[in-house]
Amino acid sequence: MTEEESLQRAIEEEVALVVWGERLWRERLQFRDALRADPALARRYAELKRSLVDRHRRDREAYTAAKGDFVHAILHGSPPPSAQASCGD
Repeated sequence: MTEEESLQRAIEEEVALVVWGERLWRERLQFRDALRADPALARRYAELKRSLVDRHRRDREAYTAAKGDFVHAILHGSPPPSAQASCGD
């Protein structure tokens, strides 16, 4: 299985529900909008996710946690860490 197929599979296996209008809902929209507004940022996030797929293939919580610093930085208006720093390498 290629990295792209692994990432697609990870995406297909998760369904996330949030309550409309609450903090988590607003944060998810804010993050989405930041990625849509900045193609380079979106590419960096995609690269980070690809780098984490194999490492955390069977541990969804670890995969999500490993993206945390990047997401947190975007939500708080800070420059996101490099993909390498986010991966713990």
